[in-house]
Amino acid sequence: MSKYPIGLIIKDLIAEKNLSISIISSTLGISRQAVYQSFNRKTMDKEDIEKWAKALETTSENILSKIDGKKEESEENHYLIQILERIEKQMSEQSEQLRRKDEQISQLLQTNNALVMSSLKKHNPAPDEHSAAKIISLLPKVEKAIA
Repeated sequence: MSKYPIGLIIKDLIAEKNLSISIISSTLGISRQAVYQSFNRKTMDKEDIEKWAKALETTSENILSKIDGKKEESEENHYLIQILERIEKQMSEQSEQLRRKDEQISQLLQTNNALVMSSLKKHNPAPDEHSAAKIISLLPKVEKAIA
């Protein structure tokens, strides 16, 4: 049975109580670096737990009770992580669908432009340069309206 590391419990308690590392290090008579190193500890003897409990204004029993309590929280977090992974996968799939739709829209716009130009040539076989330029200048507006 794996237990929640004592260092992480201490780190969580410091954050919950909004305590500063400086105050904790001063209370314990250790350096700030030693406090941060304690966060990596997996176990701790009873004497050290009692010192930390006093510095954190809690009881050693409270700290020890969190060792097994964090296991349940960890299992719940695992479940939430799985849900997040599924959501991320769905979002990725939907993003890919949107990319494909954007490509289809772009192709349809190109086809539409070609058809408009073809239709204009049939109805007005010899437009002057001014008319052609005007029609070409209107195409982006048509594309924008369609999109």
